[in-house]
Amino acid sequence: GFEVFVPPKHTIELYEKILQQGAQFGVLPIGLGARDTLRLEMGMILYGNDLAENYTPIEASLSWCVRPQKGEFLGRETIIRQIEMGVPRKLVGISMSDIGIPRHGYRVFCEQKEIGEITSGSFSPTLNQGIALAYIDSAVVLAKKRIGVEIRDKNLHAKIVKIPFIQPNPSYRSD
Repeated sequence: GFEVFVPPKHTIELYEKILQQGAQFGVLPIGLGARDTLRLEMGMILYGNDLAENYTPIEASLSWCVRPQKGEFLGRETIIRQIEMGVPRKLVGISMSDIGIPRHGYRVFCEQKEIGEITSGSFSPTLNQGIALAYIDSAVVLAKKRIGVEIRDKNLHAKIVKIPFIQPNPSYRSD
């Protein structure tokens, strides 16, 4: 998917043209819920949820985006320390083993101890299960322990999985 930015006075005209031209291909409008589910299935990080002032790019596995050697920037010392020493928490993918939909702010547990929090979560129509991104204690990630997500006062079984949740189609070409 993609986003289109146009001057406000042209939005309705553009929207109608896209729908008209796209009708022959089955193009239908979707809402933010669908967009959010699609980006979550692909493990795409949403600023404000999965990356914010209280999370570093290193914790979010985005070290490839940071170049400390290029000079000074806000948080540089923290970034360098985390690259060298590791991080106390890490952004991971979570898939529900039990039936339940993890949502933003839900708590994550391991052996009755709170170890993190869901930053983005939804039901995946592609996988037919609940999936989420969450920051959890790095030691739990390394130990590959079983985890649980508190949903409606119940600790439901879940597991840490590799993101993206859905593997990209190798035959897809963007050109």
